Amino acid sequence: MKKALKIMGCIVLAVILLIGLFVGVCFASRKIGQHKERKLLTELGYCNLVDAGDIRLNVPTFGYDEPDHTVVCMGGSGDSTFAPAMKNLSDYVHGNLRFAVIERPGYGLSDVGKQDMTAEYVVECSRKALESAGVEAPYILLAHSLGGVYAEYWFNKYPDEVEGVLLLDTVFPGDKTKSVPEDDSEKLLTAYETLGFRRMFDSDSMPMLANMLPEIYRDTAKRLTYYNPLNKSLSSEAAFIEQNLAAVDEITQETDIPKIYVSTDTLDKNVYKPVLQYELDAAGRELTDDILNERFDEYAAERDLDYMNARYEYLSKLGNTVYTNFASSHFIYLMYPEDVAVQLENLILWIDDPSLTE
Repeated sequence: MKKALKIMGCIVLAVILLIGLFVGVCFASRKIGQHKERKLLTELGYCNLVDAGDIRLNVPTFGYDEPDHTVVCMGGSGDSTFAPAMKNLSDYVHGNLRFAVIERPGYGLSDVGKQDMTAEYVVECSRKALESAGVEAPYILLAHSLGGVYAEYWFNKYPDEVEGVLLLDTVFPGDKTKSVPEDDSEKLLTAYETLGFRRMFDSDSMPMLANMLPEIYRDTAKRLTYYNPLNKSLSSEAAFIEQNLAAVDEITQETDIPKIYVSTDTLDKNVYKPVLQYELDAAGRELTDDILNERFDEYAAERDLDYMNARYEYLSKLGNTVYTNFASSHFIYLMYPEDVAVQLENLILWIDDPSLTE
């Protein structure tokens, strides 16, 4: 009996050691992969880690060193592909411009934040990072989706630092975007990533947003997505959505800053179909009538009259704001970069000659 227990104990110990060894290999593989990716991304011009106070943020820049205007770009929730997406957008824009993409705490190559992802914390980190990177105000803020909450907080609190704003289907006070508290499943997914299992077993999968980019940018976008996709900063950001929108609402004021808001409302099913087809193609999925009907009903329910009224009410408070709509994917800068480029050029013309809207 004692011999059998001893053998069983040895087997259990061996299994534990093997599991520990396997986890160690996965973790080491993740760290080695990150090191290689950061080196390659640095060579490609996508790594520019700078001091942002208590952490470092990645602020890749491209364009002219002595620009007429500087465009500061902030992506949506969970999107670490925004830098190559903005590089792609810049290919369509004429003018002597510099683009600076702010990767928020926990995004892309940036450090994971040490504080809650409040609008104030993110904006102050961003301002410090731009200062460290030698990117001087005034800025044109270009924001997409959840990135808009930080842009809106920024230009309301520091209007002297901002000369123009381009909001691409951004969230706003009064819309239906809700906070998402972290749950056990999300903690497990974060551990799955942190320990290196995702990199080991899912390394060949291609994120949908990367697939929407021209092929020349896809590998870069994939590397940025898989560098550190799940972490406490992203969880904190999701948990603070409503609080951050309330903070924006509290400081919203009317200013003369030229602003363009671009929505992507597509409330006709026949018009919505090619938009959905575009997104499903990028995700490697087939469009069926059942999927079309289900997704369109969900989409129309989200963008109901209350949503439209809340958006109108917010934009009416800002002053000097032009509103335009495109029948497009939410990721309009990927589906129609040439149209977003035109809106950015129009904004710059407006900044340079305010009389154009009189």
